[in-house]
Amino acid sequence: MSLLEGKRNPLRLGYHIVRNRGQSELSSDSAVRNQKEKDFLSADPWSRLDPDRLGTPALQKRLQDLLVDITRREFPKVQAQIVRRIATCRQRLDTLGVDRQSTDQQRRYLLDLSKDFQDITNSALDAYYSRNVAFSNTPALRLATLAVDRMDMFSKDVERVGHTIQFDVSDSEQQPHSREPESPDAELDAFSANDSGELIDAIQGDSETSDSHYPELSDLTLTDWSAPEPSEQNIMDWIRAEYLTARGFGLGTIGPSILPTIWQEQSKNWEGLATAYIGDIVYFVHEFMCKTLAHICVDERVRSSLWSLLQEPLLERYQKAVDHVKFILHVERFGTPLTTNHYFNENLQKCKTRRLEKVLTEHKEHNYTPDGRRRADMVVKVEQLKQSIAMDNTEHTVQDIHDILESYYKVARKRFVDTVCMQGSDFHLLTGADSPLRIFGTTFVSELSATQLDMVAGEEASTKQLRKSLTNEIFALEEGKKLLRL
Repeated sequence: MSLLEGKRNPLRLGYHIVRNRGQSELSSDSAVRNQKEKDFLSADPWSRLDPDRLGTPALQKRLQDLLVDITRREFPKVQAQIVRRIATCRQRLDTLGVDRQSTDQQRRYLLDLSKDFQDITNSALDAYYSRNVAFSNTPALRLATLAVDRMDMFSKDVERVGHTIQFDVSDSEQQPHSREPESPDAELDAFSANDSGELIDAIQGDSETSDSHYPELSDLTLTDWSAPEPSEQNIMDWIRAEYLTARGFGLGTIGPSILPTIWQEQSKNWEGLATAYIGDIVYFVHEFMCKTLAHICVDERVRSSLWSLLQEPLLERYQKAVDHVKFILHVERFGTPLTTNHYFNENLQKCKTRRLEKVLTEHKEHNYTPDGRRRADMVVKVEQLKQSIAMDNTEHTVQDIHDILESYYKVARKRFVDTVCMQGSDFHLLTGADSPLRIFGTTFVSELSATQLDMVAGEEASTKQLRKSLTNEIFALEEGKKLLRL
């Protein structure tokens, strides 16, 4: 009794008395057992003890209260574990991306990607690089800057090495291009049409040392091209030779075939320069699209499938731009030499005036008074002038051809560069409604079939199973968290 009353060997939870069944009572039910236990514990000396420590029902209540106390003490730890587990599951679920099991979910996912793509594209074309951190990390996304730099290069290239033979600078405003000191193989020196600014150099250098080479562009046959320096051959001798092999019976006139012939020869470098230029713009656009997709789409499988789906329409747009540049080249070089630009006549008159000024300058003399004093002004003797400007029909025609060729070349060169830049690159490749940059948009996504959507944006079987498992686990943990709040 002293043990039960806690007087000897006391325990924190104390002792409890229950009556076990006897051998003869093993077949009895719980009600009979409980009644016999109650009768037994009602007798002396057990009746003198605390009723809360007697019998099976009292023990059940005590154990239940004890379990509740223990559970309440452990609640914070259990809740923290559940919260951490839910966070872990959600984090793993986020790495899988948005749910893309149904066709609608897949289409919505690609529409979101296309919106992000067009946002970056618009910022790139506006040169508004502060809108997205991607522009700071990836120089290839600065598309407007790359295009403008390359346009400037193209214009300078055509001005510098677009003509085959140097024009007659003795009576021209044109300054001869300065060369490096002569070397044994100076005639083999060439000017690369793809020399570029720092940003373009960075992009092109990166393409040679990384995986950014695109074999699909090889079908466009846009290879690097080097233009030779303009020949130092005497252009007057060349024109004279061409004229003598093409002149007809007309007197004092230029044959209808001579100007187109020398024009086509003088402008033949345009083809390589223009092809190299449009090839670089195609590369910049292609690189931009690839890098932008890599930035907005972290799922490599989706990005690879989408890129494959975009290849065919992209190459069609690229080819259309290249074909248009070839069309411009054909019109400018093989079409009728034609212009309504008033600068043509102005340039022609300047050529004639400079030639006359040169003759006058060469023959001017000091003027003297009758008493032998030298005057401040200078004079040209008429007889000397007559002898200097006298020339035969051939020389006169050769000079006229040169002046017409040079005057027309200046006008046509600027027109050609502007047309190639405005139509070939800007309209067909950059800002036009049908440019390659506008392919991946809402219309493209909305026209994809269910099969194409599943091929591009559909989840793999393992991803679907993992997503389902994580979703179910999160649901079970959320339900358990609700129970802990009760």
